[in-house]
Amino acid sequence: MLFNSVIVKSQLFINLVLALIILNSIFSFNCQASQSVDRSIIFYPQQTIQIDRHQRNILVDTDFKTSFQLRIGQTAIIKSESFELKFLNVVKDSRCPKELNCFESGQIEIAVEIIVKDRSYGNLQIIHNASHKNSETIKVDNYLIKFVKAEPYPQNTLRIKASDYVITLMVSYIG
Repeated sequence: MLFNSVIVKSQLFINLVLALIILNSIFSFNCQASQSVDRSIIFYPQQTIQIDRHQRNILVDTDFKTSFQLRIGQTAIIKSESFELKFLNVVKDSRCPKELNCFESGQIEIAVEIIVKDRSYGNLQIIHNASHKNSETIKVDNYLIKFVKAEPYPQNTLRIKASDYVITLMVSYIG
C-alpha cells in the first residue's frame, strides 16, 4: 500500500513539472513574439552609434585615423573597408590607483575581436602600459590598431565594474 502511494506521488510530481515546463515555454514564446526590433540612431561629433535593442548590439561607425570609444560588447565598423572591431572584455587591469605611489604604473589588457572582409582574426589581446606616453599599437592585416586610453582610471580601493570601462582606439590603414 505504501509502495503504491509513493508511485502515485511521483507520477503527480512528474506531471506537475512537465506542466510547468510547457507553461513556461508557451509564456516565453509569447513574450518573444511580441517584441519588436527597436532601432535608434545617436549622432556624436565624430561617430554614429546605431543601437539594436533586440540583439543588444551597439555599432559605432567610424573612419581611419579617427579615435572612437567603445564599451564592452560594442563594435566599431569602418564600412568602406569591411572592417569590424568588437571590444570583448577587460582581461586584466593592474594600473596603479591615482592616490597611491606604486613601484610600477601597471597595465590594462583588453580582448578584442577583429573581422576584415569577412575574415575573422579571432580574439586578440592589446596591452596598454599606464606609464607609456605613446599608445600601444598592434598590426592586423593592413591595419594598425592604436590603444589610446582606457577609462575610468582606478581610484584607491574602488573596484571598476566591467560595464563602466570605456576604451579609446584608432585604426589606420597601412596598405
